[in-house]
Amino acid sequence: MLNLLEDARELEGTLKEERDRATVIVSAMSEGLFVVDPTYTITLINPTAEKMLGVAPGKLIGKKFTEVTRLYKDGIELSEKERPMIKAMQQEIPLISSLEDGYFAVTPTGRIPVALTVIPIKRDGKIVRGLVTWRDISKDKAVKEGVALDGFICPGHVASITGSSAFSFIPDKYRLGCVITGFEPLDIL
Repeated sequence: MLNLLEDARELEGTLKEERDRATVIVSAMSEGLFVVDPTYTITLINPTAEKMLGVAPGKLIGKKFTEVTRLYKDGIELSEKERPMIKAMQQEIPLISSLEDGYFAVTPTGRIPVALTVIPIKRDGKIVRGLVTWRDISKDKAVKEGVALDGFICPGHVASITGSSAFSFIPDKYRLGCVITGFEPLDIL
């Protein structure tokens, strides 16, 4: 009997360590993370998502995701059935959007372009949760459109304009965005 109690305490300690580790990881994410149940009720939200939506910690737990978020595509607010989360959960398929999909979320600071990932989570063949991440892609959009970022732009085909690549002159912190988008940087200072 004593061994069973010791095993239970050890298991409880291990579970607490794993829960604490998962909490640290979720809290440190730079993307907004929501977990919803099959009725689209928020069961978990990370600090990044709370900050994006301008709400105090814990205020959205138990609220319907569709009631506390507004999502637009190409300037038009999406109805509940048009939302990527609803589609992914109903069709039981993951959904990943990108810059080109044209999604915007409304936040206290205005509308921001977002990339979404929705992953339905199944257990025993039934959807039990949905994992939703939002990423603010404002900077990605600016880079793609050639908008200045701290004195630099990343337009396509710089070589055709300048006759040479300006890539080696851009600060390292902007190179990754230019590499990801396929644009070359141009120093506009």
